[in-house]
Amino acid sequence: MWVLKLHTKPEGTHVASLAKKFNICFSGHTVNFRKEKNSLLVQNIGLVHASPEKTKWFFEELKKLPMFVRIWTHGKFIVTLMREPAWLITVFNPYVIMTRPALYTPEGEFAEFASWSKKPLMDLVIEYKKHWTTRIVSFKREKVKNISWIGIQPDLTEKQRHALELASKQGYYEFPKKITLKELAKLSKCSYSTFRAHLSKAERDFIPFMLDRLGE
Repeated sequence: MWVLKLHTKPEGTHVASLAKKFNICFSGHTVNFRKEKNSLLVQNIGLVHASPEKTKWFFEELKKLPMFVRIWTHGKFIVTLMREPAWLITVFNPYVIMTRPALYTPEGEFAEFASWSKKPLMDLVIEYKKHWTTRIVSFKREKVKNISWIGIQPDLTEKQRHALELASKQGYYEFPKKITLKELAKLSKCSYSTFRAHLSKAERDFIPFMLDRLGE
């Protein structure tokens, strides 16, 4: 298949500009849409990768944007119904597949699409560049090995999620380990036993979940 990877600067893109403002990351993708006379009514789901405080600020700012018709949030998860410009039908072309959730960071939006033929993706690039500052990161034929979606995730507590994310970022799961549990506990500003308990409970719920996903 033809695979297209794009990077769009945050200026002019509502979600990416907020990601830049709050210095967060946000991933999301479209669930379905309906074409109306001069616009598209689009339903999306997404996940914020940030502290609870920044997540709250991000959601509050999203609710102020006029294109959002409805917003429902739970923790870091969000479901939105929004009105998009009609030209975005190029993204929702039935011959175009979004192979993974779009990623919004302070550096902009990163998106990946695939199609059986080159033309639908070329049309998408043309429309993107008309409205935003977009560059092609990669555009070539390659094998699409899998498609990523935001799925139902284990209901970790904030402390469990923090312990798991900290351990991953600090290299605890690399070989050899780049950090010890005692050092992680110190970074987390809690006792060794408390941090170990949070991490163990997170691993207990998260690892079986990931193994189930791999087996799908």
